[in-house]
Amino acid sequence: MKMEINIDADVPARDDEVLPLREWVEEIEIRPGMKLSLLHFNSDSEVVVRFKVEQLKIVFGFLLTGEADCMHHQRQKQTMNTKASGGYCGISYLPEIEGLTHYSAGVSVAALHIGLEPELLGDMVSETDDGLPLELRYALEGKKDSTFWRAGIMTSAMQLAVNQILCCPCHGPMRRMYLESKAIELMALQLGHYTPHKKRSARQGILNSQDIERLHAARELILTNRQNPPSLNQLARDVGLNEFKLKKGFRRLFGNTVFGCLHDHRMGEARRMLDEGELSVKEVAWIIGYRDSHSFSDAFMKYFGIRPSRYGH
Repeated sequence: MKMEINIDADVPARDDEVLPLREWVEEIEIRPGMKLSLLHFNSDSEVVVRFKVEQLKIVFGFLLTGEADCMHHQRQKQTMNTKASGGYCGISYLPEIEGLTHYSAGVSVAALHIGLEPELLGDMVSETDDGLPLELRYALEGKKDSTFWRAGIMTSAMQLAVNQILCCPCHGPMRRMYLESKAIELMALQLGHYTPHKKRSARQGILNSQDIERLHAARELILTNRQNPPSLNQLARDVGLNEFKLKKGFRRLFGNTVFGCLHDHRMGEARRMLDEGELSVKEVAWIIGYRDSHSFSDAFMKYFGIRPSRYGH
């Protein structure tokens, strides 16, 4: 059994006066030439989303949780298949494209796409577009024959912004303003991966391949031991780095502090477990490393703008 959604069709919008629904699909034109598509559901059956982009659009995509199998066709070119799982992000400029995205059954899906006209994005980055990849600069100029597609993994900062959009704390006119600011933030974070930093000092380029490997090991250690994380000093010793390089390396490689990464991970896991609806707030708090459910509730409220006890209802 499949549930099919046509992303071009009108879909029921969320009621701004109620709490976030557990299952919804929504499209919002947040300004002329810029549209935000939100998907958040947990279905027992496979979900199929049909999409079609006829006008020239640059699309920023983010899959926070879930598994997606996308089949798309562009003009006279042959059909292409791509797969993505939670943590994926990408930028694409593929004129005259249409296709299907299949989301696996029984897996919580949280995703969003930002589609905007190239000229609008060009106005936003007019002072810095010389640092962008050549194919993307051609797209910003609206050259119909150009194509651009780049995929990557979301940083902690991107995950936070996606979570904040999906759990928007604002209502009415302020909601649109909030979503626009967060969408622009997400695009800036994504484009930052492809824009070289011209004023980077020699001292800032201190990470070698061994440092990077050790930083990934440190991140894995702290996330694996989220209930009882090691101190910074102990973590540095465990992976063979000094504490200074550990802290500076985390900011450079992951765009966050050591415990900022841990906090983002805890909140993301809490949101996923609450989406599944099988555990109480107290159980979720304990699993992610909070001994006090009140402290967890306060942290969740500060992060998402809603109490965990009311999330999903």
